[in-house]
Order: sequence, then C-alpha cells, then structure tokens
Amino acid sequence: MAKEMADLCVLIVDDNVGAINLLKMVLNRIGVGKVLDATDAKQAFATLERGVEPVDIVMCDWRMPEVSGLHFLRRVRERHAQLPFVMVTAKSDVDSILRAKEFGVTDFIAKPYNAKTILTKVTKLAKTIETARPAVRASMPASPADYASELIELTVAPRPAAA
Repeated sequence: MAKEMADLCVLIVDDNVGAINLLKMVLNRIGVGKVLDATDAKQAFATLERGVEPVDIVMCDWRMPEVSGLHFLRRVRERHAQLPFVMVTAKSDVDSILRAKEFGVTDFIAKPYNAKTILTKVTKLAKTIETARPAVRASMPASPADYASELIELTVAPRPAAA
C-alpha cells in the first residue's frame, strides 16, 4: 500500500536557502506532512543517521560546496540502500545522468522545476516507501557515537573524479 502524502517525511539538501524554501513551499502545498532540510551533506547525513524523524525521500542538489550531491548519494547508499534519493539538478548531459545512476540515484528533477513535476515524482516514490522503510530503519545506528566517524569521513572525503 502506498504511503499517504501527509505521512511522508522528505529531507531537502541544498546549500542555497532560497532553493530549500521554494522546494519546501511546493512540498507543503502538495500535502507532504514533514519537510526537513540541511544546507550541506554533513548536516543531512547526521539527520539521516539520528533517525529521530525517519526520512522517506531525500531530495538533494547536485552542486554543493565541500561534498557534492553525487558524493553524498554514494555515502547514503552505503547505509540506506533502499531510501529513495532524488537528485535536483540543472545537469542533463548523458554522462552525468549515467554517473548518478551508477551511484544509485532513484530519480531526477531538472531545474527549473514546477509543482506538477514535484507532485508527480513524490507520488511515484510514495508508492515504494512501504518496502523501503524497513531497510532504512534497520540500518540506523543505536546512538550518535555510532555515526560520528561517518560524519568525519564524509567531511574529509574527496569528491568523485570527473568522468
């Protein structure tokens, strides 16, 4: 059974606060129950690992300073293989798309986007949440100490090499 929009929790990851607020507004208008945000990958990873608010969908910008969305995706996949991950990007070249697919991206949202696109993507992903959620919960650490080394590693890890 598909997850209801009002029960969804979406994590937005973007270094641009204006972009976060715009996406938050759209998600709220289409009825998403809980929207969390992070301005960098380190903060987002901590939100995922704490598990205080189990995240159903991650929506992440590709281009961010320090840790790119692509590198963040790779790290998320190491601990949350089934968590739906949407890359929000202006990149539309075949090489970039293939690279993100190799890293395990679930879907893309091309910039500029509109509310209808967001509604379509989130509705499609909500249908997969029931099977994804148990795997995500099972991989959550017991305490903040369990993920501290992950955060340190995420901060200093190099970006993936260009194709």
